[in-house]
Amino acid sequence: MNSISNEINKSLPMMVDKDTRLESTIGKKGVLEYHYNLLNTKSNDINLSQLNSFTKSLKNKVCSNPDTKSFLGRSISLSYVYYGNDDTFITKIIVTPEDCHLIPLVKTNSFFTLLKLPKGVEVKIPKWWWVIGKDYERIIQTSVEASMDLSGIGIIKGDEINLIAANSMPRSTYAALRIDLMSTPSSTPSEILNLTEIELKQDALHMKQFLEKVLEQQANKLLDFYGVSVEKIGGHSAYVTRYRRSSSKGPVIVQINQIYTDSNEFRINLSFRESEKSLWLAIIEKIRRSIKFN
Repeated sequence: MNSISNEINKSLPMMVDKDTRLESTIGKKGVLEYHYNLLNTKSNDINLSQLNSFTKSLKNKVCSNPDTKSFLGRSISLSYVYYGNDDTFITKIIVTPEDCHLIPLVKTNSFFTLLKLPKGVEVKIPKWWWVIGKDYERIIQTSVEASMDLSGIGIIKGDEINLIAANSMPRSTYAALRIDLMSTPSSTPSEILNLTEIELKQDALHMKQFLEKVLEQQANKLLDFYGVSVEKIGGHSAYVTRYRRSSSKGPVIVQINQIYTDSNEFRINLSFRESEKSLWLAIIEKIRRSIKFN
């Protein structure tokens, strides 16, 4: 939790509302603690009845908020510490998964959770990442296993079939995973493996031009293009593109992994905000190494 706390603290202190300022956070084992200052309230201005009412209201908000539920559903408790405008301690309110009637996601010490997806794809993601998609998130938040089989969930047909998308938490940070199944493979494993150096250079030029146009349409820019390469991922041939793009909150590092099995092509996008490299680089690489095809 220390790495997440450190990342949040970079943007603090921060006003939450006109009366409350979030001063700092502390990461502990299984707990993320928030420290607040009530700017217009002295520590002795709050009586027991008000405190009980505030505690109940806070727990209801935490239990209904998707961001905080994502932590709670992954065996992480949230602690809220309040001080008055005289810098005197008022109260500490701890919200646990049980308070929100959530069964913790993982009962082991594993930092990652194994997800089994349609088409035999397996990938590991950090416990607290937010998996996009109502059905996926519901299953994950009510599971007691460190491995979840999502392969039975129906997929919507199309040119690009999304198998899963997941983002880092808290949402003030940015790292992401997206896995798509291409309806029609663009190449075969042998064709990828047999690409020559000249062909790769030609492909790199075309890919760079393509990315420049696409990112411009998204109001972003291609800042750096690191080229294309042929690699192995999960024991299969992969055509990998790496680049750096702009975003509203700073540059983002991206890698697109086009993986070719005997019968399918998968496109796996991995990305993270450059300013958070120390937080996400090792995690992104572990996610990549965990990818398997059965």
